[in-house]
Amino acid sequence: MKYTIYKLNFYTGIHIGEGRLAKSGYVFCADTFFSALCQEALKLYGESGIAQLLNWIREEKLLLSDGMPYIGDTFYLPKPMVRIEKENQDASVRKQAKKLSFVSLQHYNEFLQGNLDFEAELKEFSRLGKLEVRTRLNKRDDTGPYQVGVFHYGRNAGIYVIIAYEEEEVLDYIEDLLYSLGCAGIGGKISSGLGKFEPMFEEMPESLEKRLSDYQAYPNKITLSVSLPKENELEESLHQANYGIVLRSGFIASSTYAEKFHKKKDLYCIKAGSLFFNTYKGDVYDVSAGGTHPVYRYAKPMFMGVEK
Repeated sequence: MKYTIYKLNFYTGIHIGEGRLAKSGYVFCADTFFSALCQEALKLYGESGIAQLLNWIREEKLLLSDGMPYIGDTFYLPKPMVRIEKENQDASVRKQAKKLSFVSLQHYNEFLQGNLDFEAELKEFSRLGKLEVRTRLNKRDDTGPYQVGVFHYGRNAGIYVIIAYEEEEVLDYIEDLLYSLGCAGIGGKISSGLGKFEPMFEEMPESLEKRLSDYQAYPNKITLSVSLPKENELEESLHQANYGIVLRSGFIASSTYAEKFHKKKDLYCIKAGSLFFNTYKGDVYDVSAGGTHPVYRYAKPMFMGVEK
């Protein structure tokens, strides 16, 4: 497959749900990205637009990464779930390591070798942006004010996504959806004007492209997207793996699914940054719960090779 990067240059704040409305994350998972693309495909092309996305993904012609941070020309990757053993490493260093969720591409090998300057990495990452808590009034009833967490990216900072594709028509289609999505917004509270961005094509760093396109040649692989092996893949894929589990849930954003808002079926998935010796394909799972049409959750892995 071919790989390309799109930076999402946000010109508004963004709300990414983290349980409480007053909080917000600063990155989104691949399933959130996929759902947003499906909404745009439905608006632009109708139900056939969603069917086209599903076909390409199930035919292994399209893969999506999680949204990951960038600052200037620096791309960050999920911190790999590996145990770094280093002599004379004091408790303060271990605490700093736990604070890291992402590691810059240029310092990735240093992390794997146990030589990363965690304090400097955290200081540089702090330039990504800051959280604002906004107070809003509920105009629908008299329950009083409520707070909404909004993340604002710093100068020349934001989220990037990696698109893996087989044919140019696939990338052209995704690019059209990205520009439409940028105007509509991604994340929560988009009706309040949040989550709007301009997509910008970016050259793929050679070192990252090699890790992606030749991932099978590496002894271990890191996932760059939230994913879930199919039932017949579970035993082999989890052998010798180091992985984390995340619960993916949420409400169904469809006006035709049911008369009232419904929650999607919960799905426990594997976090990005998980380490595998054996790869798997994953799937797009139906998480509908009795409504008028299927609801899909993206759970296919994008692998990157690592030496560890």
